[in-house]
Amino acid sequence: DDCAALKEDLSDIKETATETIQTLNPVALTVQTDGYYSTSGTFVENTSRQYAVITVVEPGDKFKLTTKIRPTTIPAVVFFLNDTFVSYLYAGTGTDQELIDQEFTVPNGVNKVIVQCSERPSVYPMFLTELEVSLAFKAYTKQESDARYVSETKYGIKWAINDPDDLGERCFSAVGLSATPGIGNVDGQSDFDSIYPWSEIKRCNIRQTGNGAEIVTFEGESGFSLDGSNGDVFVRIPKFFYETYKENGYEYRTISKSEGIIHPAFVENGKILDEIFIGAFEAFSDGTKLYSVGAVIPTSNIPAASFLSLARAKGNNYSMYDMRTLSAIWLLIAVEYGCRNTNHVLGYGYADFLQPANNSSGVVSAVESTATNVFQALKSTRKNYMPTGSNITICKGNQRTILTQAKLVSITSDSTYDYYTFDGDPIDIDTTCFIGSAACTANFCETVPSGALTWHTGRANWIVGSTTRNPTRYRWIENLIGSLWAFFPDVTFNDLQMYYCDDMTKYSIGAVDNGYIPVGNLFPEQTSNGSKGDIAGSNYWISSLADFYFNRDVLMGNDWDTGLLSTQAFGAYYYLMSGLRIIVNGGGFDHLYRCNMLTNRAWVSPEDFWYLYGSRLIYKHLT
Repeated sequence: DDCAALKEDLSDIKETATETIQTLNPVALTVQTDGYYSTSGTFVENTSRQYAVITVVEPGDKFKLTTKIRPTTIPAVVFFLNDTFVSYLYAGTGTDQELIDQEFTVPNGVNKVIVQCSERPSVYPMFLTELEVSLAFKAYTKQESDARYVSETKYGIKWAINDPDDLGERCFSAVGLSATPGIGNVDGQSDFDSIYPWSEIKRCNIRQTGNGAEIVTFEGESGFSLDGSNGDVFVRIPKFFYETYKENGYEYRTISKSEGIIHPAFVENGKILDEIFIGAFEAFSDGTKLYSVGAVIPTSNIPAASFLSLARAKGNNYSMYDMRTLSAIWLLIAVEYGCRNTNHVLGYGYADFLQPANNSSGVVSAVESTATNVFQALKSTRKNYMPTGSNITICKGNQRTILTQAKLVSITSDSTYDYYTFDGDPIDIDTTCFIGSAACTANFCETVPSGALTWHTGRANWIVGSTTRNPTRYRWIENLIGSLWAFFPDVTFNDLQMYYCDDMTKYSIGAVDNGYIPVGNLFPEQTSNGSKGDIAGSNYWISSLADFYFNRDVLMGNDWDTGLLSTQAFGAYYYLMSGLRIIVNGGGFDHLYRCNMLTNRAWVSPEDFWYLYGSRLIYKHLT
């Protein structure tokens, strides 16, 4: 009897070991703008309408469609068998109507689907497929009741949608847990250190061998190094599942080992990855490849396309930090700390330093010198924004012509001048030159002259007590906020329409096709840079995130409230200009209170470069 019962139990467990989960994959569309198909299936020429044809369909296939319709004669979905009209779905009512995440199933006798938008936004359906994914055994316990299987735990955060002062609270299995960031040599604490996936987030090296293979060495193993001698320094994040939804006035986000759907950061072109790797440091280039190593000044002042090429020069498994990776990291932080506003967890980062400028707000050379390591300028209180030990940029004539970036060794003064002494090679300086700050040295959290951070999460205490002038990190990932803005390769805006790519092998800066699909309705334009001060009425703080199904994890705001402060809601700033734009994320070393993990500056033209714009490596084992 005992053997029979055990056999039954094992059979039940086996059934729970492999489950069928649903995951959404985008359909690559070619949107046509020359007409539409009517409710009778007739094509009508009209340049103000849009449609797309999907021919690889079978009865029973499921789609999700977000679009906009109005006229009663123009349906959102039209079904055909070859060229023979079959039926339609969702005709307009005569007034503007948004269809959001509208699900439909391809009926019998159909092999072609046409999706349409009767107004200006593009169309963007989703194809819902089922994948067989092998999951870990669920926890099992023998109890007197029949409830023998303990459901997989999930950890969550929720916040009141209409209350900007509600920064969030832990929910589900996260209730009662706690976490505190470290500050300098005062370590933090986190109950999540022993909970998956946080417990498996580890710092490591990835080193390429001569034949192109990659060797992973985790911290604590022989050979691990932060200086690049054993390869790039990455942080491993294991695969997790997530949920995002709204209910009873609250927005929920959850993380689990197996409940929900796989977070999109762990899916590449349909391939499910057990882990991904994020550069521990902002990226550095030697001119041939991109690296993640300590003790260097991260690279800036080159276009996003150059960063992408330099990352790919390392192999097909490498690319640039992107919106999907941001989404995964932000979700881990939000759930662990029960807070949607990263300003409250980490502060504003390396954010209150001096932008080099050749005007009245800058510091301009007062004398000419050859082969020198001393920059001489009229006395100015702006030197207080360039602390000794930080990095400086010296430009000549304009901000994009950089003579050097180096560490500031000392500042001395006499009655007339300030003398800025810097390390590195000497340079020639004339009166068209000007000085300002530069990006934070990689691994500065651990190597600052005083107040080094000793824990995996928090901020250094170099500038004692400051929440705006210290480098930060989350579980070893340094300066996600401040220092350099990070170019994102996977999101393009074209006249306020977002285009998104979820296949890193197809990333192309400024693209709107070939893997990039339109997402959501048009986003609102916002072109004011606001104020560096945290003053109500002067800044555009994000009050809600876009929540169409496909871009619920494209963490872009879609509304703002100028009455808020950076300490409320998400604490992130909303930027978007019309035209062809790409995103830089996180804020730069002069951006002060606007620095935040969810601050996305969609003002940047694809060809732009600046000393404030940089990148970060990611690694995914695709080949």
